Amino acid sequence: IRIMESCTPICNTSEVTNDNVGNEINTNASSNTLEGSIRQNTNEDNQNLQTNNEISSVNIDLSINKSTESIIQNMNNDHHDNERVLINIAEINNNITYLWKIRTEIICEYPKRTFFNTHGTGEISNWDLSDASGSITLVAFNLNSQTMSSKLKKNKAYEFTNLNIRPASDAFKTLSHQFQLLCTNGTNVKEIDFRFDHQHLCYKFVHLNQVNTIPMHSIIGRVLRDFGISTGERNDNIWSRRDIHIDQDGSHFSMTLWNSQARLVDRNMVGLNIKFKNVKVSWFDDELIILYQHSNVIERSLYELMTPVNQVKAYIDFEYYIDNNLDIKNSHIGPICLLKIFYFLLNFLDHNDQHNNDQIAHILQQFLILEASTSEKISYHFIHANPSILFENNITLGLFIKAVIHYSLLLITQHKCSSFQIDSISQKYTISDLLILLKPYVNTLRTCCIQCQLYIGYITIAEFSHLLVLDKQNQLTLAVDLNVYCKNQQFRLFDSVKLGKTNPLPQDEHYDHRKLSYTTV
Repeated sequence: IRIMESCTPICNTSEVTNDNVGNEINTNASSNTLEGSIRQNTNEDNQNLQTNNEISSVNIDLSINKSTESIIQNMNNDHHDNERVLINIAEINNNITYLWKIRTEIICEYPKRTFFNTHGTGEISNWDLSDASGSITLVAFNLNSQTMSSKLKKNKAYEFTNLNIRPASDAFKTLSHQFQLLCTNGTNVKEIDFRFDHQHLCYKFVHLNQVNTIPMHSIIGRVLRDFGISTGERNDNIWSRRDIHIDQDGSHFSMTLWNSQARLVDRNMVGLNIKFKNVKVSWFDDELIILYQHSNVIERSLYELMTPVNQVKAYIDFEYYIDNNLDIKNSHIGPICLLKIFYFLLNFLDHNDQHNNDQIAHILQQFLILEASTSEKISYHFIHANPSILFENNITLGLFIKAVIHYSLLLITQHKCSSFQIDSISQKYTISDLLILLKPYVNTLRTCCIQCQLYIGYITIAEFSHLLVLDKQNQLTLAVDLNVYCKNQQFRLFDSVKLGKTNPLPQDEHYDHRKLSYTTV
């Protein structure tokens, strides 16, 4: 996947209208020799302001000397009112002091929308205009929306005059241009024969992992996942949405297609090589960093909301109460065991022969470990930081975690050694059933099954048994919280506190000695 950044410079623009130009000329046409106010009658045919006979027709006696004529000539800069200057999109800027026009092609027509405000219901239409220099959005409201919708067609070319210019809102713009064109009651449009070669546009290709440091432009790449089309209704309008997942060299990018774009391809898009132009890139890193830097930790209660449409990295919530598990002498065995299990499963094709401390150091490179332990409870959050391994959503992740736990418990009950043996299991057992079955043997498993292998070369049954703990009611449960994989789950963010609590969730220093900044995390 690549981001294509146009080599054509995009200039700033500002709003200039016919009336403004006329008034500017009137003001500058004044001289020190004029006594009284000077008024001019500028009609829609843009009459020549330098014609003395026409000025006299409004019964104003103007005495224009040589100096005034020179000023007018300089201000006009040879651009007479009846001679509009043809400019391209990239040349639109806030220094235009003459009448102008543009010739462009309609490259995108957005569905018409309605909106509500204090004045009632309104209508808005948008088009993307393009020429060889760049692209800009055209906006029309209410009556102008109806008028322009009947005139403008996609892939047709037009000449526009009498357009207003306004800044484009970062919250809504889909193009890199900083300004939009706005239709007025005086806007004129006529169809023309005008084509430019899209293939000759010049782009600089940038890697996807640099998306946060470049302007929003275009993306090309291969679709990794297609989550299908969803539809709904809002403000009496029907919408369609399609979420796809694209990647390049391990860098992943989520993209949302709306309405007609969502239905442009009528089959599953996985494996397709596609190119997007005029993409709106959204990221929130900077705003979140600023919030972190300007808030006290004790007042920072920030959570991530994980919805069924968002892919997630593997995460685990590990916790148990100290007073109910005094027989656990080493509180690090359980967390290390958990990390080794999930490193083994998430790197199934990339195992190595490292052991002990070297193995743990290698595993810790892939995980972010956050700790919120207190004198009452051991508490960790483990987040698998490898972006190339994502789950469809946290519900799918939960199924994976539960399957791993269930399979591990089943292996323990089926294993036989000199210290442990349970009659063969003939019925199907849930996780809860297996916990009840193993409760009388937990201490035996921890102390006697040190050489019993669960995952050969990685985990022993003695290590895994440190994940079996007692809750406040002294019932055997898991140190892994399986309730954090539900729909619209909230997961506490790094260095944040639970509301009303005082223990934050910082990076753990026992396992991970890296000093990571807010930005890196």
